[in-house]
Amino acid sequence: MDKRILITGATGLIGKELVQLLLLHGYKVSILSRHAISTTGVDVYLWDIANNQIDLKAFDNVDVLVHLAGESIAAKRWTKRQKKEIINSRVNSANLLFETVKKHQIPLKKFICSSAVGIYGDRGTEVLTENSRLGNGFLPLCCKLWENAADQFNTLGIDVVKIRTGFVLSDQGGALGPITKMIRWYLGAPLGSGKQLVPWIHLNDLTAIYLKAISNNKMKGTYNACAANPVTNKTLTVEIAKILKKPILPLHVPSFMLRLLMGKMSILPLMSTLTSNRKLEQTGFSFKFDTLQSALKDIFHKN
Repeated sequence: MDKRILITGATGLIGKELVQLLLLHGYKVSILSRHAISTTGVDVYLWDIANNQIDLKAFDNVDVLVHLAGESIAAKRWTKRQKKEIINSRVNSANLLFETVKKHQIPLKKFICSSAVGIYGDRGTEVLTENSRLGNGFLPLCCKLWENAADQFNTLGIDVVKIRTGFVLSDQGGALGPITKMIRWYLGAPLGSGKQLVPWIHLNDLTAIYLKAISNNKMKGTYNACAANPVTNKTLTVEIAKILKKPILPLHVPSFMLRLLMGKMSILPLMSTLTSNRKLEQTGFSFKFDTLQSALKDIFHKN
């Protein structure tokens, strides 16, 4: 395989798994990092987003650029400063990549950018496709600006793919960890009403989507990256507890309590998003884990 892939955010949950998958399939992989690191089989180059600096050697012979970099939306409370950092880490980094590709006329074939189903906001049981109207509030705004920055590459004749990711299931980190921890401590309980729909996806399926976007020349535009069977927050909690053979508390964690503990960030576990993945499946993509039970069994019973 002669195709070379350049990845930002390669040390994150998705990035680390994607790097290994690409190497397994024979791709050459380069990554952009803020710090000098050593990764077997990967070429590492430095960039400094704040100072608009980037090692141009990172773009040598690159066919596809995968942009995953961005401050975690759940790392800290959403203060005014933190919200600015969340947006800037995504938008400014994409702008730096765009200006570099444009200025140096780098012949990229495709730009693939991570996004999130949070772009739709809290929508109850409304079925959401890639053409649905976008939501209001901080999270939808962040995603809009994120995707707008990616769309700049279209002006250079470069195909753009935007992957709107849901709730990623993995034992390597991410949003599943805190839920699992509470259940192991016998403190598991549905959040809010428990009826809010969670558009989940197994990490292995998510990285397989990126692999398909890289290898399939016809794949372009926006895709919802979620399994076909979203579940309620209560069902997610109950099924994890079953796998772990732990009970859950006979109560719900009130929404007001989450707001007190998490501030505006409490929208993350409380919003309901029912996404359709039909567009993705029409590309021929097949999910390995299409039920929550199969995904959880794989994660918790690997060994």
